[in-house]
Amino acid sequence: MSNIKVPAGWFLFPPKAPAALGGDVALHGSPSAPRRRSPGARAEDPGPVPAPLWAPEAVPTQPGAGSTGPPLSSCLPCLEMDQRLSELVEDLTTSGEPRLNPEKMKELKKICKSSEEQLSRTYHLLTAQLRQEHAEIRLSAFQIVDELFARSHLFRLLVVSDFQGFLELTLGTDPRQPLPPPRERPRG
Repeated sequence: MSNIKVPAGWFLFPPKAPAALGGDVALHGSPSAPRRRSPGARAEDPGPVPAPLWAPEAVPTQPGAGSTGPPLSSCLPCLEMDQRLSELVEDLTTSGEPRLNPEKMKELKKICKSSEEQLSRTYHLLTAQLRQEHAEIRLSAFQIVDELFARSHLFRLLVVSDFQGFLELTLGTDPRQPLPPPRERPRG
């Protein structure tokens, strides 16, 4: 860790303290702050410099890749959540049931609440399901969109951002791309 070089100007603290904390006082470690010296240190000695909590160039994301970013171990929960999100959307839209499974919908909503990225990913997964040439898959995807649309401002913005495309996939407004007919079910 001692071989890590910190880029100039890269500090962990803001340059100035807020007025409520004593006015225009520079904090230790900021570029504009005079550095605190140890007792007995000479004026030329800059004093101790706080060590960074994480230096981007110190930890590659993939072995041998040389790329920077957080370690792979910190991304594993995200990958698991992405995989679970994909499974939930797939299960909910391909179940063939006229109503959505409430337990799976509850889990899907919980994942969507966890971050905007997950909500955006859900939108893109549902859009892909709306493109399927299967009426029941499209209906289930539309039901999920309806639930999330009613609960999330960001999801509404995502739907409205390509509303014409959404209408083409759900209402069949483009005569060149008609909606798929429902598949016949065996009568038992």
